[in-house]
Amino acid sequence: MRASKLVGGVAIALIVACCGVLSAQPAVERLAGERGVRLWLDPALPDEAIELFVSVEGESAVVARREAYRWLFDFLDVDGNGVLEGAEAHSLPTPFGLRQVSAGRLMTAVGAPPASMNQDQDGQLNPDELIAYYEQADCGGCVVTYGADPGAKSLNAAIRERLALRQEGLRGSPTLADRFLALHKLDANNDELISPGELLSSARYPGTNAARLLLPQDQTGESSTDSARRWKIRFVDGNPTLGDSSSAWLESRRSSVRIHLAAGKHAGSLAKLEQLLTQLGQLQSARFAGGVPIDQLEGVPNESELRSFLRLIDANHDGRATVEEGKQWSNVYKRLAVLQPVIAILDLGSSLFPLLDQNHDGSLSNAELRQGPEVLEQAKLIVDGEIAWDRLPRQYRIIVANGLPQSLLDHAPVEAPAWFQAMDRNGDGLVSSGEFLADEAQFRRLDQNGDGYVSPDEL
Repeated sequence: MRASKLVGGVAIALIVACCGVLSAQPAVERLAGERGVRLWLDPALPDEAIELFVSVEGESAVVARREAYRWLFDFLDVDGNGVLEGAEAHSLPTPFGLRQVSAGRLMTAVGAPPASMNQDQDGQLNPDELIAYYEQADCGGCVVTYGADPGAKSLNAAIRERLALRQEGLRGSPTLADRFLALHKLDANNDELISPGELLSSARYPGTNAARLLLPQDQTGESSTDSARRWKIRFVDGNPTLGDSSSAWLESRRSSVRIHLAAGKHAGSLAKLEQLLTQLGQLQSARFAGGVPIDQLEGVPNESELRSFLRLIDANHDGRATVEEGKQWSNVYKRLAVLQPVIAILDLGSSLFPLLDQNHDGSLSNAELRQGPEVLEQAKLIVDGEIAWDRLPRQYRIIVANGLPQSLLDHAPVEAPAWFQAMDRNGDGLVSSGEFLADEAQFRRLDQNGDGYVSPDEL
């Protein structure tokens, strides 16, 4: 288990363990006033709703997106006459292109708008028509995706088999705790972690990218005000936050939800944007004072990528791209990039592994193996000293990120001194005696609770 203080500037992940068996994929409904979304992990249980209220800079996600669309309109309206026509309209990102932004794509797809976009048929597009077009294509508000781990049953069977086998060195009738600790012998690479691949060679965890788009639909049932679980998620400068806390638990009649932090993909595209803007500035300063000619980039590093970018920002279509156009497009793109709330639902099945993997980093530490029986006891999954395999809860992970999450696993940064992070070779947020480079006496002094690990909280 990673012992860490979770920090801001990253996405929020909710871990849901639901005892009901899903009969279908989750259902999605937009909350009234476009304030967020309501999710039913099992549409057959309408009173078990999860409501996520999403705000961006104090406004609902949809209102904030509309403002970003107006920035896009103003960028393309080169002559400033309040409408888009001709080449201006043909430079609009397609709905697919806008969704690419949430995936960390910098070069958005553009194309001529359909005739239906021009609602009054006057041959010109006004801001309201542009906004309506994107909203009808479901580009505003929160995007909800879903995926199920196809290998959950196989991995669960492998763990069950490993725990049932008589482990070398265990005599008599070993307890469940003994059998859990014996799993550390499967650590083939000596990183003090047990990965799914060390339990089952064919295992790929979590086994899905949760990329299936779930479109909002009509409400499937009445949601009980008392049983719905609610969170307010605020995006500030593109970074989601959850009040003043970094993690929380919420219990209901059928499920248990854990909230913690992860990261989105937009950071990579924003970094690439800055690199291309710097390159544009260098070319204009050194060789092309009047603007960089898009078709004269032979011999320039990353020629193809740069040419695509310059065509994208050439708002007046004069065949030259300037630093000023780059700055204007950068302002638009940053507004689009930081307003991409994505809710990815990951179905992990009725499996033991995610229940034991308390920090959800995709591996089991020695500490997590040691705590395994206690975790199962608290979940009322131990009967007569053994695991009640038929009672394992169905578990979900819901990751709320700015754009598609970089990973469906968690690699939360640890707030600790540099020496601690250097010694923590497996990145689990703890320093074991095997990782500790100083003498044993110093290790014992730091290990205040005597559990065999030094955590940041003990420093």
